[in-house]
Amino acid sequence: MRKFFSFFLVVLFSSIIAIYIYTQTSNPKTQGAMDRLPCHKDIICFEKGYDEDGIEKAKQLILDGNYRILSSIDKAQYMESTLFSFVSIEDMDRFFYNYIQQQTTKPLQYNNGVIIKYTIFENDIEDPKKKSDSCKFFRGYVVFKVLSPNNKLLYQNQIDFMDEKGKDLPQTLQCAFESFTTFQ
Repeated sequence: MRKFFSFFLVVLFSSIIAIYIYTQTSNPKTQGAMDRLPCHKDIICFEKGYDEDGIEKAKQLILDGNYRILSSIDKAQYMESTLFSFVSIEDMDRFFYNYIQQQTTKPLQYNNGVIIKYTIFENDIEDPKKKSDSCKFFRGYVVFKVLSPNNKLLYQNQIDFMDEKGKDLPQTLQCAFESFTTFQ
């Protein structure tokens, strides 16, 4: 009887662990840190999709040139902000519009289309809320969002960038956009 009970417990715990592992790896819609694209390999990237059908419709609207970009910056508060003396949001917008236009099939024609929002955050290493020293190794991060024409959040990602002067920001924006367009 004891052997049967021990065997039963091993099978039960193995099943629970297998189910947990399966649910954690088989649901990419709620995935945390990831590396599914080459641009994810050297940085930290998180993404989440909120509406599968809405995402597919948004991809098509963007391909048809029916989108607009809203951008913003968030400077460090607890240390001297220096990033935005090297990075211009206007330059990033120009770059990003040109990059997206290369991916589309029609010219830009925003007509109640998709809203692409991104914010460039400067890493504030003096922030007392930082929990570990690993937070100090990146220069900042971009939060990238895609919203439906009626302002419903469809998709979001966050991607770090490393260069002290933000020279890798264009690649970060490309990676954010590619993450969205390949999200399934």
